[in-house]
Amino acid sequence: HVAQGVLSLIRVSARWPQSMAYCSTTFTTWAFSLTFLAGVLLADAFTSEKALRDALFAGYDRSMPPGMRQSPTMINMTWSVQHLWDVNEKAGTFKVSIFLRTLWYDPRLAYEALALDLGYELKELDLRLTTPWEPDLFFENAVDTQHEQGEVMFFVEPDGRVTLSRRFILLLKCSMDFSQFPFDIQTCKIRVETYHEKAETVTLQLVSMLGDTHFESLNLSSWRNLRTTSKSYIVKYSTGAFPVAELAVTMERRSAAWLQRAVLPATVFVLLSYSG
Repeated sequence: HVAQGVLSLIRVSARWPQSMAYCSTTFTTWAFSLTFLAGVLLADAFTSEKALRDALFAGYDRSMPPGMRQSPTMINMTWSVQHLWDVNEKAGTFKVSIFLRTLWYDPRLAYEALALDLGYELKELDLRLTTPWEPDLFFENAVDTQHEQGEVMFFVEPDGRVTLSRRFILLLKCSMDFSQFPFDIQTCKIRVETYHEKAETVTLQLVSMLGDTHFESLNLSSWRNLRTTSKSYIVKYSTGAFPVAELAVTMERRSAAWLQRAVLPATVFVLLSYSG
């Protein structure tokens, strides 16, 4: 039995190089076939998407809102406050990091039927490489605005619903009232307006917050009980009426902490100076 086992091993060993060569050839053939098929599918998908983009934006006028200034375009807004820090009472400023998401319908970009004709899969179409119309929003009370170019989502769904989401880091002005100091309550606001589009062509509607309103990584040892309220309204200038969306952040001063850190040491110092 041992001899038969040894002979069997010798026969298998003799055929091993041939078996390995066959398996290697078969694997190479399959790998090449799969790579070629993937390349064909990717090329076809790219061609379909390019044809879809060309068809959607042929004759598209990005200077005109979806309502073509015949009816107001509703801009639904949601935002999330991620960080709030550096409340500068002397300068009357504060810093905030927020996600601002805007949604609207543009019937010119609805592509459900067109995608089926072109063989394009019905999914979100990325708009970051194109230039469709978008609301010309700005932060009215901003001293400085930082926007990370990579932190943006911009896409359209088959029914023409457009979503634009950005992250901003803002230095904002805040009008503070110290008449009740150190028991004061301050309200700082984030105001978003349209720069060019007036209220008759664009309206801003606050839908909801993105998840729960919460403040992370707060460096606000002097403040407590932060809460937010929001509203939208129309403001009138000499150039016309413009839509506004406003988020107000209310903060209550930690009076006990201020008394402990400032008033108590000053009182002790005065008493010591008199006693000396």
